Amino acid sequence: MYKNIRSTVALLLFFAGMLNYLDRAALSVMAPLVKKDLHIDDAQMGILFSCFFISYCLFCFLGGWGADRYGPRKVFGWAAAVWSLFCGATALAGSFFQLLIVRVLFGIGEGPMGTTTNKSICNWFPRREVGRAVGFTNAGQPLGAAVAAPIVGLIGLHFGWRVSFVAIAVLGFVWLTFWLWLFRDRPEHHPRITAAERTLIAAERPATRLTEKGAPSHVRLWRYVFSLPVLGVAAAF
Repeated sequence: MYKNIRSTVALLLFFAGMLNYLDRAALSVMAPLVKKDLHIDDAQMGILFSCFFISYCLFCFLGGWGADRYGPRKVFGWAAAVWSLFCGATALAGSFFQLLIVRVLFGIGEGPMGTTTNKSICNWFPRREVGRAVGFTNAGQPLGAAVAAPIVGLIGLHFGWRVSFVAIAVLGFVWLTFWLWLFRDRPEHHPRITAAERTLIAAERPATRLTEKGAPSHVRLWRYVFSLPVLGVAAAF
């Protein structure tokens, strides 16, 4: 679908989304075993699921701000390290309270994924490919949720629920290694990109085209929030 370095970026973002959703779905799959082992009731389990999304939502915004300020390579690197670390730390939890703390910190790590993915696509893909890039990378997310049950479930049944969280945490750190090795914030910073690809991206980068059209730099947030395309997407979700 993509040529040269852009294909690598697309694949990295695809697997990031896949791992992100695999990790977050793991507790749902392992819930019966976790409840029995830690003596957690249904109400407490609901709190554990909810607290993840509270910290996750907050860091969607902070992750986007960080990606703009510090670049997606650093933000995604730290985010993946945090979510993988606390996914693995789930195996160490011995009580409801300990698991609650781990889930909040886990949500903090997973929060920046969506906004940082979009920032990476904006930096790396010409305007004509942005839609395909978003579609391809986002396809990894439901796939990760889909494979969570067989992968996490089989590991948990054969080796215990704690081992399953450690196993998928290891996958996260493997991805992080490739991310830091292969990704750069912008094409012009990448040592292996060709001159032709760099020129193509620079000429048709979405931010570049907006600047050429004279888009005002002081547009208020609410103009985007209440625009028809954003409202349409929000309604669909």
